[in-house]
Amino acid sequence: MTVQKSGSRMQKPENPPAKRSCWTGRIRKPDVCITLMESLPFLSVRLPTFFLVLNCLFTLHVKGQSGLSDFNCLSQLKKSYITDGQDHQLLIVNSKFSQLHVVFYPQFTYKIIVCAKNESAVIEFNVSNEHGNIIFDNATSNYIKEWDFTFDSLLKGVINVKLASKDVKEETIKIVMGYKIADKK
Repeated sequence: MTVQKSGSRMQKPENPPAKRSCWTGRIRKPDVCITLMESLPFLSVRLPTFFLVLNCLFTLHVKGQSGLSDFNCLSQLKKSYITDGQDHQLLIVNSKFSQLHVVFYPQFTYKIIVCAKNESAVIEFNVSNEHGNIIFDNATSNYIKEWDFTFDSLLKGVINVKLASKDVKEETIKIVMGYKIADKK
């Protein structure tokens, strides 16, 4: 395409190439942008591998420090139940209630297991609906540590947990929840 200007013929210049931004994560060289991975190709394999190994080591260290391996409620869950996959670990202080909000579906049978790092600690737990109406309280059942149950309809529930022992000021506890398809009636 040509453009006329004062009787002379001039060609329209082509669009100049867009300038590349060389700010974040790039090395600035005159008229050239090179990414860090392009300039150091060995980093494309070694750097992610290094961070993966570092993450694994850190995770193992944290799990060892937090006491997750010191007690295990999961082994008490029968093979017929499937765990919810969550690690519900709580630090209870001064016998105050801690809460765990859950949703229970009608087509399942659930099992709740509560255990403490100190096996002699007495743990009180109850299950209530979202309005605070208590459905089950283990204090009325000699502080049992597990409960199997089903509901006929969807329930937004709360599991309240506290230490029943007055002499224990602080305790680490775990709540394991398992489920299975309810038996047909």
